[in-house]
Amino acid sequence: MISDYDRIQDVLFYLRKKTNTFAKELGFSNGTVFYQIKSGRNGISPNLAKKICDACPEIDYKWLLTGLGEMLNNIEVDNSTTNKIAKDIACLKNHILELEIKIKKLEKELKSFYNAIE
Repeated sequence: MISDYDRIQDVLFYLRKKTNTFAKELGFSNGTVFYQIKSGRNGISPNLAKKICDACPEIDYKWLLTGLGEMLNNIEVDNSTTNKIAKDIACLKNHILELEIKIKKLEKELKSFYNAIE
């Protein structure tokens, strides 16, 4: 089972926040509450879990307390969001292909350059 601190780390990673920043957003003066969990001195209390879930409703309260289930609640995504994501992915794939072609051209040029100076 995933440790309390690992679950906190997962939440921080998901939110792309630093420990102290998130602690302050939750109303703490600093990240000590999380460092106490890291050291094993404290676990995730129901009160802390509630504060986190109130600030981030997509985080599953049961998972945060126990590690059981999934980190994120089931969030409804409308079709327009899904379509936009699919379009973004297709665009990124095309961009990657273009960059791979450029890399191959540059590798050939570099090889020619090395051959010329040898």
